[in-house]
Amino acid sequence: MPGQVVTREALELFWETADQAEIVAWTMTADGRFLRTSRAALELAGLTFEQLVARGERERLWPVHPDERARFAELVRGCALKGLAGVCEPRFITRGGVYRWMRVRAVPVAFVDEASRCCLMTAVDVHDSRMAGDEQPTASVRETQVSASLEALLEHAPVGVAFMGPDLRFVRVNGEVARMTGLAPAEHAGRTAAEMLPHGSALPFERAREVVRTGVPVIGAEIEGTSADDPGQTHHWLASYYPIKAPDGEVTGAAAVLTDVTSRKRAESEARRLAAIVESSDDAIIGFALDGTIESWNRGAQRLFGWTAAEAIGRHFRMLRPPELSDDPEREESAATLMEQLVRGESVEQFESLDVAKDGRRIPVLFSASPLFDGAGRVSGAAAIIHDISARKRAEAEAYRLAAIVESSHEAIIGFALDGTIESWNRGANRLFGWTAADAIGTHLLRLLRPPELAADVQREEGRAKLMARLASGEPVEQAEGIALAKDGRRIPVWFSAFPLFDADGRVTGAAAMTHDISARKRAEAEAYRLAAIVESSHDAIIGFALDGTIESWNQGAHRLLGWTAAEAIGSSYQILRPHEFDHDPEHEESRAPLMARLSRGGPAEVFEGVAQAKDGRRIPVAVSVSPVVDALGRTTASAAIMHDISDQKRAQDELQASERRYRVLLESVPAKISVADPSFKGAYWNEAWLEYLGCSAEELQATALAQLIHPDDLAELDRAMLGGAAQRTSFECEGRVRRQDGAFLWHLVRVVPLDSPDGGEPSWLTTAMEIESIKQAELTLQETLRARGEFLEMVSHELRTPLTEILGDADVLYRRRGQLAGEVIDELSGGLLAAARRLKRPVDNMMVLSRLERGMALETEPVLLSRVIAETVKEFRERFRGVDVRLIVVEPQPIANANATSIDQVVFNLLANAATYGQGADVEVRIQAADGEVECLVLDRGPGLAADELAQVFEPAFRSRAVQRDVPGLGLGLSACRRLVEALGGSMWVSAREGGGIEAGFRLQALDDVLED
Repeated sequence: MPGQVVTREALELFWETADQAEIVAWTMTADGRFLRTSRAALELAGLTFEQLVARGERERLWPVHPDERARFAELVRGCALKGLAGVCEPRFITRGGVYRWMRVRAVPVAFVDEASRCCLMTAVDVHDSRMAGDEQPTASVRETQVSASLEALLEHAPVGVAFMGPDLRFVRVNGEVARMTGLAPAEHAGRTAAEMLPHGSALPFERAREVVRTGVPVIGAEIEGTSADDPGQTHHWLASYYPIKAPDGEVTGAAAVLTDVTSRKRAESEARRLAAIVESSDDAIIGFALDGTIESWNRGAQRLFGWTAAEAIGRHFRMLRPPELSDDPEREESAATLMEQLVRGESVEQFESLDVAKDGRRIPVLFSASPLFDGAGRVSGAAAIIHDISARKRAEAEAYRLAAIVESSHEAIIGFALDGTIESWNRGANRLFGWTAADAIGTHLLRLLRPPELAADVQREEGRAKLMARLASGEPVEQAEGIALAKDGRRIPVWFSAFPLFDADGRVTGAAAMTHDISARKRAEAEAYRLAAIVESSHDAIIGFALDGTIESWNQGAHRLLGWTAAEAIGSSYQILRPHEFDHDPEHEESRAPLMARLSRGGPAEVFEGVAQAKDGRRIPVAVSVSPVVDALGRTTASAAIMHDISDQKRAQDELQASERRYRVLLESVPAKISVADPSFKGAYWNEAWLEYLGCSAEELQATALAQLIHPDDLAELDRAMLGGAAQRTSFECEGRVRRQDGAFLWHLVRVVPLDSPDGGEPSWLTTAMEIESIKQAELTLQETLRARGEFLEMVSHELRTPLTEILGDADVLYRRRGQLAGEVIDELSGGLLAAARRLKRPVDNMMVLSRLERGMALETEPVLLSRVIAETVKEFRERFRGVDVRLIVVEPQPIANANATSIDQVVFNLLANAATYGQGADVEVRIQAADGEVECLVLDRGPGLAADELAQVFEPAFRSRAVQRDVPGLGLGLSACRRLVEALGGSMWVSAREGGGIEAGFRLQALDDVLED
């Protein structure tokens, strides 16, 4: 950057350019704090500006690699403290925590409005070229953009910037300096200001000599001179001069920054002139802040109120308010409105007020105020001009006293000469006709007040001439009616009277007329006609009664509704309207007496429903409104009744009631629980299904809190659903448990539907609840079944994988080494295959048994000698479980069982396998014996046994004891399959704990009387 001094406005132009060109740039203090960054710099770091500043506060020079921080800090301090520009290539940490080589250019920046200085730094990515081994990476397009931006910053800065060598010859100037000198920028190079410019124009550049000599900046010097772009006018500049130094600190020139403050100087001069005017004004001119604090106080204010400026400035404007008005809410509101108007930048027009002086005097004043604006156009305060109107008020009071009689009259009092010229005009005339006294006085009475359409009325002209003749003769004119013209063109009906005015000698010198507006009377008459027309045309029957019940008026609506004409009805008693069945009803008469008494006293209108009898005998349901008729003195002289036929309404009500009864029966008969709640979800109606379920009455429910009916775990979800539905006014569903009368909580599906209010207000809520306890339990059962199924499948996979693995392994060896194995090895492998296949077959057999029995398949039975079948099973078991000693005990005599030999073998083998597997190697005893007409088989072991709660679950599929390790083989299907087989054979089975430890597993089958033959 060719210069070091800029304005803040010029630097803003650079930031805009940097953001548009995606230049990585930032400003930084000497101690490494960030002041501002471009968008591209933040994107490079992957942080917000706040995060970047916070990280820099915790770790100085944080973005720079620790190995390059010392060199980078030296560049920053030299730039910010010594004004030395420089370049370095450190590694910067970027988005994602990756370090990249960056070429950083540092330029010192100082501002014209202060002596502080910082570094403006720009960076370009040279990582790729650095990694490629380039010793001196060339500047990228990005650096070119940076340089171009800095050039634009210098050229378009709104201040004059000039760079000079040590001999004060220009090196470069910007366009603003060129406009001051009137020469092109290129013409300045190598020349001094004194050579090029007259003395006055060269002055702004002379102070640079001092900066070159001392190396110390000169900030904010005020200089006068002339400018080529404004010849003949003295200009004022605010000038600052900065030394330009080489990297070694030697002063090689100076930079001058000139800001034209001519406009400000002229404004200051104008301000001083205005201040002199304000200070010399006779009116009080007071400046105050927007909070009412007085900030300026002229001599006029001191003369008017007595306080000096020192006493008034700093106090609140309320000091001028009389104490008796300090608590006046109307005045306080007016003051607040005035301040709001000033804050909006609006002036306050003149109005009268009453202020208090230092000595306690109350001073009537004329007050106006205007807002004061700062340089940015914002309202910064206000100024009030207060004018003393005490003398005017005294003169007005005297005038009011002299004219009080005429002016206080509500009538229009007009004085006029005998030729009709108006000579006086009071306020009553002003109020009535709209013209002020200034408008009317001197104008002819007829030209002012006579309607144009009556100007050619010969008869009226003759009447006027006679009237004026009578007044000229000294004779007054009695009251008469006429039409007068108001200022706004209205025709005003008036009555007037006139009387002559005499001088001291008794001569008639003029006349006065008193005019009274009779518009209200005329309107009342017209209103009476209008009301009569309304009454006559009304579709309702409107009937007037004397206080004794005699009919006095009868409109067309009464004729249409009841059949009698007015001639037939007027003069008759009200009783012609009463149905005959009420003729001797004392209750009906008793109810009429209080009504007539209230009406006679002028009581309010009575509204009720009743039945009227028509001329043809029809009974007509009517809504009746009866009101007293009051005369001008407030006395009740009669009554008026309005009868409205409500036959259709009654039919609709009957239909509605019938519909409500049908719906109530429907609601009470359906098994669903239904309720209706008000807008706040408080129940107003509960059907019988609810009451029966909850076991209480509707009245008890009204006093019951919702929390007592809903399970505590479900209250939060219900509240959220209710709040959401109420906010959206939409239907919603939720599930929850509701307490039954026996205290049990059962699951319900609740649906709530809004019922719109007829008047558009908050809706009520229709709630239906359906019990879903069985569904919920089924869901829980299904979940448990799915869980057990998953566990079972896992066990099946584990149980079947081991023998399958052995089979595959042995078979693989037999196949791959066929012809190479010795006979003993082949026997061993074959035996292993057979044993593994048998282990695999047992769980498969158990699963097949369970599957078949689940499908309802029956077992074929035959006479079976259990000892013979079980002996073979025990023999096979001993061969497979050589480490377990199994004793077979047969108690004679041995009955024959009705059984299936294959099933018995499977049952006993499963029981023995369980005893061997879970008996921890203890001996197993098998006992066969007769028992109560049945054959009983017991399998007894001395293993660890089962807990009491586990004994109840042993026959459930996939049951395994908690004490069994997961690596112990078994699916937990054996006992379940055994029991199903025994029960399919018509027997029973059990498992119980033995005294002394161990398990007894046994079953019984039906015994046969026959003997089994060999």
